[in-house]
Amino acid sequence: MANITIIRIANGRKVIDTQIDPSNIPTTDQAASFPTGASGADQLVKASAVGGYVTYGNLDTNGDVGTTASTVAAGNDSRFPTSDEKAGLGAAPNALSAANPVADKTYVDNLVDGIEWYPSVDDEVNYVKTTAGAPTGTATSGEKCLNTNEAKLYTYTTSWDAGVAVSSGERLVFKEDGDDTSGGSGTYTADMKIYDYNGSTFDETTPTLGGTFNLDTDGLDYRYTGSVWAAKSSTVSHNNTSGLQGGTTGEYYHITANQEAGLDAATAITASNPPQTLADRDKLPQRISFAYFGGFAVSQTDVEFYDVEGVVQRVQPKAAGSIVGHTVQLESDRTAGTLTLEPTIDGTKVTPSDLDVTIDGTTPNDAHLEAAPDTSGLTFTASNKLGIKATSDASWAPTTATVRSDLHLVYNT
Repeated sequence: MANITIIRIANGRKVIDTQIDPSNIPTTDQAASFPTGASGADQLVKASAVGGYVTYGNLDTNGDVGTTASTVAAGNDSRFPTSDEKAGLGAAPNALSAANPVADKTYVDNLVDGIEWYPSVDDEVNYVKTTAGAPTGTATSGEKCLNTNEAKLYTYTTSWDAGVAVSSGERLVFKEDGDDTSGGSGTYTADMKIYDYNGSTFDETTPTLGGTFNLDTDGLDYRYTGSVWAAKSSTVSHNNTSGLQGGTTGEYYHITANQEAGLDAATAITASNPPQTLADRDKLPQRISFAYFGGFAVSQTDVEFYDVEGVVQRVQPKAAGSIVGHTVQLESDRTAGTLTLEPTIDGTKVTPSDLDVTIDGTTPNDAHLEAAPDTSGLTFTASNKLGIKATSDASWAPTTATVRSDLHLVYNT
């Protein structure tokens, strides 16, 4: 209740009585909390300005909490644990501390997976030498030797270099024996240890099953299997991987042993000898054949051959493409004169002369010429018609031999 002022008349005089609300009287502790040497409004200002005098319930929402007398207390009450939450954090089995922190989800997931993360490792070595002096012997180019006696790292190219000092904090792993033909490099069976240089000596970590680190030089994670450090992707059985049959972007299909053997059967598959796919089928040369039956006469100019069935002189291809070859064969060898055969597109002889076949004293019977796919002047569309024109001189013989001409085509689809 508030203080009440009562005015009354007593003995003919006005008397003012004030009834004080007891709840307005500060307690001893409250009075002691007021700063000394101040009064009135100044006391209230100081009380509101000192963080220690403000309860958590009155904090604002900017997330800050004052820790000294000169800092204004502020914060978000919802961010503070409840008494039950606080009790839970500090409960059994072990009280929280800097050395015993709360485990986050990643830590728990790794623990379930049997992974114990070690700090990242800078590089790997192939030899560890514990006595003074540079390594000796012949190693493989690029191999490295850690000398723990001198805190130096040696690298072999055609010989061992002078070595470089190991930096304080540098971490190295001996996960694989090198190839030392003389055994003089100080090599011994790989102990799989991680060597951490503290500036004066090496702290050695003997791995336990599931121990894992990231190697800076290749960016891969290595997990200790109990005998070797294996890249994490290789610790899972191939047949147990998910998406075994692939099927989405970036995935690959697996094939059976019989399918692989079939692919690699006749000749080994290489980049220069790839397997043919259905889309490649039309890229293989296909031919259309023309012929002049009963013998080609002398002194003829640009005479068009018929197809081998003797029906049409020009054949329409099934799709667009290019002429890549021309083969000519005679029933009997040429005995005199010259016969020239030239491919045509819609009756016009093709511009390049490299597919013009000449039968003469040098080439008396069969001949074959080739051109690269899509050679300018040798390309055609699906609506074009292809043919052969032949020219003979006055001394051409034999005039009784049938002449056959084949055009070899590749299609664009």
